[in-house]
Amino acid sequence: MNPLSKSKAKYIKSLQLKKQRFSEAKFIVEGGKSVLEFMRSNYIVEEVVATSEFFAEHELIINC
Repeated sequence: MNPLSKSKAKYIKSLQLKKQRFSEAKFIVEGGKSVLEFMRSNYIVEEVVATSEFFAEHELIINC
């Protein structure tokens, strides 16, 4: 687990704009329950950004 860089945080923030999400063909899933449901789906997960507590609680699901 690596700390979030300034450039990565800026990129994630840019995905709040519809134009940026469309051009990148990516989107953000927020909230513990939504993230866990998404991790069990058939979508390809590029990256998970979360607190260390969330990672510790859900390590088995995230690392699969």
